Amino acid sequence: MQYLPDKVKSWRGSENKFIIEPKNANFSQIICVAQEISFGFGELKWDMSAVVPVVPKEEMNEEAKRIFRRLKGMECQLEWEGLGKRKPKFVLAPTLSDQRKFLPDLVVSPKIVNYLNKKTEVLDLLRTVKPDNILLALYIGFPEDSNHVFRIYQRYYENPQEITWIAIMRRAFLRGEMIRYRKLFLAIYDFFNETGSALRNLTLAERT
Repeated sequence: MQYLPDKVKSWRGSENKFIIEPKNANFSQIICVAQEISFGFGELKWDMSAVVPVVPKEEMNEEAKRIFRRLKGMECQLEWEGLGKRKPKFVLAPTLSDQRKFLPDLVVSPKIVNYLNKKTEVLDLLRTVKPDNILLALYIGFPEDSNHVFRIYQRYYENPQEITWIAIMRRAFLRGEMIRYRKLFLAIYDFFNETGSALRNLTLAERT
């Protein structure tokens, strides 16, 4: 990665789909997947997913499973407020309403939302990056058959195997921004690092 040589330990994959491993960070890797922008000029929109492991499989116990279920109701995403100079704001993930239909004991909580909306470092980085979307969600595995996705959610919620956060950012990179690429990539990296630290600390704080 030519823009972040001092922060990236290694990367593997192809031009439009690759995995970055950082040197010292609050996340273990960033998975980057690109798709071409419709009606664009060969420009790409990227989905960048930072993986934040907190409790590995070998350390999961009944307390950690209860923590997972509490954290599930804290998943959130980014919204932009206002016109012109918009302000970033985290809100509860709308998908939580749907999930409560098959996870009846799911308790929705704004704890992470409230924390991040007061964290100036994170909000300032978002103002620099201006992503199209951000989602902070717990890893639950990815079912091959979408017809059984709800049952997969139920099983993992009832018996989670690990506590790992996934911070997903979507952003288009336009040709006119090339002069800002180094600043943008550094801000994206720092956002994942700050957010990873926050998610890790908030998760560990749930221990009784």
